[in-house]
Amino acid sequence: MREEIALRLTRLNQEFYQTFADSFSSTRGTVQPGVREMIRQYIPTGPDSKGIRLLDIGCGNGNQARELADAGFQGTYAGIDFAIKLLSHAFHSDQPVPQAPTFMQADITQAEWHTRIPGAPFDRITCYAVMHHIPGISLRARIYREIHKLITPQGYFIQSNWQFAQSPRLLTRVQPWEAAGISVKDVEPGDYLLDWRGENGRIGLRYVHLAGEEELRDQAREAGFRIEQTLIADNQLGLYHVWRPIPA
Repeated sequence: MREEIALRLTRLNQEFYQTFADSFSSTRGTVQPGVREMIRQYIPTGPDSKGIRLLDIGCGNGNQARELADAGFQGTYAGIDFAIKLLSHAFHSDQPVPQAPTFMQADITQAEWHTRIPGAPFDRITCYAVMHHIPGISLRARIYREIHKLITPQGYFIQSNWQFAQSPRLLTRVQPWEAAGISVKDVEPGDYLLDWRGENGRIGLRYVHLAGEEELRDQAREAGFRIEQTLIADNQLGLYHVWRPIPA
């Protein structure tokens, strides 16, 4: 994908999440079942979690932070997101969060973003419903390599990718690329434009990439990870992958 097209799609998603932050956050009151399962399996809680450093990429309104607090997580939590309006819901939440939580604005599509994240290296890095909004296979590959630089050798990288094509209802949200002023010739296989139907009839557009097992397997290997586990959850709409760094 050409850099100019990737930039236009990135800006499209940024505009969407800033414009529809409040209504989007209202639909995300709790974490998905798959996230709960990943916490159960891979994130220690209680006294065992002391000293664990966790980075939550795309933390949004802070739902995972609150879920971790409810589970008794006693480690260090850092959440990053590019959408300051979504982050405002995390900053102003009256619900408990893990000890000394840190929320900060960061855009993982920007070069060297990973060098500005305090607290590295991390024992756990989560990235739920984020990578399918990153345009271009080369940009996603670069971000995976940068995540590898932030994780400990024994750490876990846990991500989910939206499998919206499993839902006939969501498939009706697919829009022609012309709606965003982009030609289908400028995008890559698996790229889609979906609408969001907000309050008062407002319509938003989002770029979504439908990532499959083969693509994720190739990108894991290229970035220096091996796949620990694959899980389909959230009514078949969430493809969860757990990656671990390949020993040097």
